[in-house]
Amino acid sequence: MKKVLKKLTERFAIRVCRADWGSLLVLQLKNEVVASLLLIFVSLFIGTYYIVFYSVTSLCNLTDKLKMIALWQLLLWLAMRYSNETDGVITL
Repeated sequence: MKKVLKKLTERFAIRVCRADWGSLLVLQLKNEVVASLLLIFVSLFIGTYYIVFYSVTSLCNLTDKLKMIALWQLLLWLAMRYSNETDGVITL
């Protein structure tokens, strides 16, 4: 596992830092295209998971589903905007 992580960090120049106050992660990637694709993938995964999960289990009403769709679209928009304006730094 350590060898795989080492190869990934060498290949994509991934640096993960943690802020003093907790959950801020900074991933610095060598290529901004890889960074934007990562954001798009994560937003698609999160959006699809929540929409399917809530649709199947019927735990929420239509308003909550619309909120999830809006959140999903916002994440996609941010990923697209991010790919044009940054130098490959993702802040989560």
